[in-house]
Amino acid sequence: MQSKCKVIAVANQKGGVGKTTTTEHLGIGLAKAGKKVLLIDLDPQANLTACLGWQNVDALDHTVSDVIESSIRILCGIIFPRRCTMNGKYQPGQKVFLTGGNKNLIKEATVLKYTGGFYTIRFENGGGIKVRESRIYPTKAEAEAAIMNRKG
Repeated sequence: MQSKCKVIAVANQKGGVGKTTTTEHLGIGLAKAGKKVLLIDLDPQANLTACLGWQNVDALDHTVSDVIESSIRILCGIIFPRRCTMNGKYQPGQKVFLTGGNKNLIKEATVLKYTGGFYTIRFENGGGIKVRESRIYPTKAEAEAAIMNRKG
């Protein structure tokens, strides 16, 4: 018997290209058309989860991203111990500057930890997220330069 299930993946390695917005609107449109829809938010920042109404994504005890990160750690520790590194460029307690997607946004934050290729950082207001190293800069000037380069 053939499955009636359709799988649609929205993916792009570049940030700020509309993956979350596309996924949100596609899911809502299909649900309004009477289709059964399951949206899976694999982004460690849980933006899709927030878009769909979860008020405090930082309060989630576990995410799909955590499961993937744990699996990577297990593979690194057991199967490929010499090929995997868990050392980040920035150290816990270090002040860094974070750029946001395609916006002219720069926020100062403190690095809490580095695991599975992501930094967990905390903002001055107490909120925190997980981000890739490509969005973190050691100085505000470097963060501003990165935003300018994205525009050009």
